[in-house]
Parts: sequence; structure tokens; C-alpha cells
Amino acid sequence: MTCRVELPDGRLDYSSHRGFPTPWNSFSYFTGLAKLFPHSPFFAGYTASNLNIKKTHQIDCLTGAFLMVRKIAGDQIGYWDESYFWNGEDIEFCYSLKEKGWQVWFYPEAKIIHYKGSSSGLWKTAVSSVDKKKRLEATRHGVSAMRVFYMKHYYKKYPPVFRDLIFVGIKLLEQYRKFKVWAN
Repeated sequence: MTCRVELPDGRLDYSSHRGFPTPWNSFSYFTGLAKLFPHSPFFAGYTASNLNIKKTHQIDCLTGAFLMVRKIAGDQIGYWDESYFWNGEDIEFCYSLKEKGWQVWFYPEAKIIHYKGSSSGLWKTAVSSVDKKKRLEATRHGVSAMRVFYMKHYYKKYPPVFRDLIFVGIKLLEQYRKFKVWAN
């Protein structure tokens, strides 16, 4: 379970209320279709913005910034997958829970403030300054998490040409994010 995880300006941290990054959900998110059609379950699968954030409900995935988990559930999945470093482990955690039949819940009646990016420096909500080298490292790990998750859960489900397109997309995203770090 997670609570409402807010950014300092009061907006919901999307990471606390989202779907899994399937190829379609990721495409819709990165192309802006999810923002264009925020109430559509078809396009907003990753952001889960079609769900009422004022009511308690099930979600696919929460953020590691705040979660409560039954010990028996964590023991059953082996807790954290060490293939991930600095990003993606929360998505993997929730995916593993769901594979074992557990549920993940969003409870909006409690909330915390998340100063997202304070370790990586990649978000404007960070409360500390992070040097460029650390921001580049965080960028690399974030994209690496995408590759790990895709390889582990979706790679064998799609034809080779589609898999190649996804890896090209991930590589382009990595280059774009590195450029943003270098430009700042």
C-alpha cells in the first residue's frame, strides 16, 4: 500500500500511482498521448490518471518513496531484485507481488511530501544541489532499469523487429536525458 505521495507544490508524484511500463503504456507516456487523453484507460495506462485519486483503489505500481508491505508478501518474492540500482526496483517489486497474487493499493487519505530528485538531482523538487557526474550516473541507471525490466518481463513476448524498436527507443531516451543533463 502507498499513500498520496505529493511533490512540494501539492501535485501527485506520478510514481506513487501508476501502471506497469508495458511497451504500449511507455509509448503512450513518452509520446504525450497519456497527457492528451488523461482519462482514457487505453492511453493513460502508465499514469493511471483515469483512476479517481480521491478514493482508495488498486493500482499496479507505487513508488519506493513510501510503501507498506506485509512481511509475508516481501518474503515470498524475495524483496528487492539486485539487478536494479537507483531506479526501477519499486516497479519490479510491485510486478513480482502481482505475479504472486498480491494486490497493491493507493490510499489517498494519508499523504507525505516527496522531495523527488534530492539524490539524483534530476527533478526540480530536489532540495539539494547534485553535481553533473552524479546526475549523469542517475540518468544511466534510470535507463538501465528500463532495459532490465523490459528484458525480464516483455522481451520474449514480442517479435524481434518490435524488440529492436523498443531498444532503439530506450537508447534515444537515454541520449536525450544525457543531453538535458549536459545542457544544464
